[in-house]
Amino acid sequence: MAGIAAWGASIPAQSADLVEVVEVTEIYAQRGLCAVSAVNGKVEAAGGGIGESAFNSGRFHAAGSVSLPLGCRFGFQFDGLVGETASNTVWSAGGHLFMRDPTTYLAGIYADYADAGPNGITRFALEGQLYFDRFTLTGLAGYEDSTQLSSEFFGAAQVGYYPSDDINLNFGVARYLATNALTLGAEWQPRPTSSVTLFAYGAIAENDAPTIYGGLRFYFGGEPKSLIRRHREDDPNSWTDRMQRTIETTVTPVKDDPDPPLT
Repeated sequence: MAGIAAWGASIPAQSADLVEVVEVTEIYAQRGLCAVSAVNGKVEAAGGGIGESAFNSGRFHAAGSVSLPLGCRFGFQFDGLVGETASNTVWSAGGHLFMRDPTTYLAGIYADYADAGPNGITRFALEGQLYFDRFTLTGLAGYEDSTQLSSEFFGAAQVGYYPSDDINLNFGVARYLATNALTLGAEWQPRPTSSVTLFAYGAIAENDAPTIYGGLRFYFGGEPKSLIRRHREDDPNSWTDRMQRTIETTVTPVKDDPDPPLT
């Protein structure tokens, strides 16, 4: 009888524990801890320069992304960009198919096509992210086929740090269109639940191809949230703006015949 009484007394405590577990589960569900929290997107406009001093020629673009949940574990994102680089109209379109746990990692595949002046570029790659408290490690590696340059490896590696929930600072290395570069970037969300951010990006590159630009980014869809949550629960990195570079068409001169025919 004493045992039954003790068991009966424990039921309210067990029920309270069960309610607590359910509440925690609901909170996690409300936070959208799936690969993509909800249908969401972003649009941006930016301007800067590219060239020997990063300001020899103007560089402007408008870009956008839309992310879609595919069940809970998977997501898809479409990226698009149109702009002008070194007086050439450029445009690109790309897509990400990925699996993500917003508390630990992202793993997926990436593809895009870009038209940059006389150069057409097709890319296929694997991409991934690892999340460690306020640090994010990002990697991209794949194959690049260019109509003006030889086909070869391209990729990027980046370390991101959040000194606060609404500030992201990042640096890394990249290679695309036969150019190696060191990269630096920053994004700031002025208000904790604002949908507008300020961002800047720069690449210290070889081959007289450094670039720097900055602008405004507007997020839409889903609930208001901090910048670090946007980056881990909503849209993954967009690469189309960072790999923008025009290649001038070159014409191989015809060599003079060393032994012209006798007349």
